[in-house]
Amino acid sequence: MGKRFFARKNIALESGGDVSEIDGHARKDILAILEKWAFQEKTNQGRLIDLGCSDPPTYDPETDVEDSVEFTGGEVVFIIRQTLGMLTISRFTMKEKAGKWMVKKKEFLDFNDKWQRSVL
Repeated sequence: MGKRFFARKNIALESGGDVSEIDGHARKDILAILEKWAFQEKTNQGRLIDLGCSDPPTYDPETDVEDSVEFTGGEVVFIIRQTLGMLTISRFTMKEKAGKWMVKKKEFLDFNDKWQRSVL
């Protein structure tokens, strides 16, 4: 969805077109993913408010690197490092709910080396 959304939205923006239909379809797709795979919290749903897009994308399994995985207190924490673009270091916390692992929260390492909560 990401690369297709990026291309369609950029074409519409460059031509002065209306992006509301493009955003509406993307919002529906993202909501379905969040409902299935993330705890229903305000911050986790924040991506639905601002459907920005970037190149390279925020998540890119081909270039992002998994720095560590830790299991503590019934939660799994992944540290993911971008190797292109903003070079963001993110921390994803997952927890099991009804037999399924779901994203509890996402954080990023800020310029003061502190973890800050972020939208998914």
